[in-house]
Amino acid sequence: MKPQLFYMLTDPGGAAARRAIMERGLLEQFQFRNLHYDEVRVDLERHHRDAGREGEPTLPAIWDGKTLHEGLAAVLEAIAATAPAS
Repeated sequence: MKPQLFYMLTDPGGAAARRAIMERGLLEQFQFRNLHYDEVRVDLERHHRDAGREGEPTLPAIWDGKTLHEGLAAVLEAIAATAPAS
């Protein structure tokens, strides 16, 4: 499963996360999920609840199959920890 980046086009943090993925050559390793679509929002909210968190998820967010990384600092850290494809 590819890590999923949840973002909104109007959110500067989402733009920074997408830019970091592209600058590191990781575009093929991530799935971009735009929260404009209801099904994407439902998926993010489910991951947020499953992580035991309340309230609204913080954007941007990355779901890596195990952990939901919320907020720009956590997302950039997750991106930096992703090894480029060989």
